[in-house]
Amino acid sequence: MKRYEEYKHTDIPWLDCIPSHWDAKRAKYLFNKENRQIADGDEVITCFRDGVVTLRKNRRTTGFTESFKEIGYQGIKKGDLVIHQMDAFAGSTGVSDSDGKGTPVYSVCTPKNERLLTQYYAKVIRYMGLNGFIQSLYRGIRERSSDFRFETFAKQILPIPPFAEQEKIVSYLESKTLCIDAYVRERERVTAA
Repeated sequence: MKRYEEYKHTDIPWLDCIPSHWDAKRAKYLFNKENRQIADGDEVITCFRDGVVTLRKNRRTTGFTESFKEIGYQGIKKGDLVIHQMDAFAGSTGVSDSDGKGTPVYSVCTPKNERLLTQYYAKVIRYMGLNGFIQSLYRGIRERSSDFRFETFAKQILPIPPFAEQEKIVSYLESKTLCIDAYVRERERVTAA
């Protein structure tokens, strides 16, 4: 991706400047927090630390603390932006690839307009977590956990590129991730040989 010709300073604490034609707004103006009912037969969706949000059975079914009662579980739809309130600092944010239900510690969000690409914002929020910004917002004393509730997320200022650029950014990042994953697999194969 090429650099932009002109930049402007921003009030985003974790980002000094953005391209001059981008906008920036608080998340509360960009996303709604959903609170959908669940239906009989809905399966559990998990928001993993690698940014994948999928039915638990698609990844693994062991190693989780299971609830005796699914009190407060909420409906999740394919395409929803899902933020794990306690693990967002570690990258647990992504876009659901399935319909199902999730724990009440997820903030399930939908864009307020069609010019917001949830995949782009999932990457932005993951970056906020992985660069330490979300951790800097901690109010508690428990280590390696956060309380990044929707109310906290709603106050954050997010960059808003034009929709076509959001798509290009996501495409670029995904292609680079595929290259890195292929490299890692090849290194593991060579090392194991």
